[in-house]
Amino acid sequence: PYLGIALAGPITWFNIVFLPGIFGFLVWELKENWRLYAANRRPHLSPVPVGSHGETIARLMRLGLHSGTLPKRFRQMRRLEQKDASFRRFSLRRAAGEQLEHVERDVQRFVERELLALLQHHPMWQEAQLVCSKIEAASNSLQIEIRAERLGRQPVVLLMQEQSGWIVSTVYDDGWLRYASADQLRSFEKALEGFYRKAGVELVREQMEMRLLNHHPYDINEHGLTIWPDGRFDREVSVDLHRRGTVRPVPISEAAVHNLHSLAREQVVFGDSKTLWTQWEEAWRVPPDAPPGELAAAFTERSRHALIRHPGQDSANGRSAQGSV
Repeated sequence: PYLGIALAGPITWFNIVFLPGIFGFLVWELKENWRLYAANRRPHLSPVPVGSHGETIARLMRLGLHSGTLPKRFRQMRRLEQKDASFRRFSLRRAAGEQLEHVERDVQRFVERELLALLQHHPMWQEAQLVCSKIEAASNSLQIEIRAERLGRQPVVLLMQEQSGWIVSTVYDDGWLRYASADQLRSFEKALEGFYRKAGVELVREQMEMRLLNHHPYDINEHGLTIWPDGRFDREVSVDLHRRGTVRPVPISEAAVHNLHSLAREQVVFGDSKTLWTQWEEAWRVPPDAPPGELAAAFTERSRHALIRHPGQDSANGRSAQGSV
C-alpha cells in the first residue's frame, strides 16, 4: 500500500465502519431539523427583519420608543443644521449620513433577496437583467428603484410610506412594466404580494383605489380614509378602516350617490388578509409531471390582490393624495 500496512488498515476500516454512519446521521439530522423548522414556522408570510439590528420596515419608519430609525436620524440631522459650524458638528453629520446609507444598503439587500431573487430564478426574468439601482430614504418613506434594461430605460419605482400610523405602499411609477408581457406582469404582481407581506405593508393604494375609491381623491388618516366625492372638497365621506368585518363609507346616503359601497375589510386593508406559505410555494412550483415549457401558477393566474395597474386601468387615481418623498 502507498501509505504502508500500518496506516492502510485503520483508514480502510474507518471508511467501512464510520463514513456510512456519518453521512446517514447528517441526512437524518438535516431532515428532522427541516421538519422541526416547518412545524414551528408561521403558517403565513409575515414581516421579516430588514435592518442589521433586527428592524422591520415598519420599525424603520414608525416612530416609537425602540423604533423609528429614519425619523430619528432626520430629526438629528435637522438639529445639527441649526448649530454653528464646528468639527464636532461635521463629525456628527457625517456619522448620521453614514447611518442612513447603512439603512439604504440594508433595504436594497432586502429588495434583492425577497423580490428580485425570486423572479430571477425563471429564464423569462433572467434576460430582463433586474437590478435594484437606488434606495432613497426620507423621514417617513422609502423610494425603491428597480431597473430592467432589456424591458425599458425608465425604472419601476416602489414607494413605501408611514402615513398616520399606517405602512402604505404603491407602484409610484410603473416604468418598464408598460412593456412587460402578460406573464411577466402577473408574476411581478405575485412576487410583489410576498414582498409586501415580508415588508409588513398594511395598505396598498392600488388595492384601495380599484376596490373602493374609484376615481375619487382621498387622504389617509389615523382612523382610515377621508374621501372627497368627485373632487368636491366641501363634502366628505369617511371610512373607518379599524372597523372589523365590513368597512362602510359614511354618511351612507352620500356614499351611495357616488358609488362608494361597503366591502369586506380584507378587500381594502391588505394587512388584514393572509398569504399561506403552502399557497405561496405552490404558486411558484411547476408540477413534476408538467409538460416541457409549462409555467408556474404565478405566471398564468392573476393575484387575488390588485397590487399593480394592468393595461387599461386608470393610473392617475389618488395621486394627489400620495404626497412626495
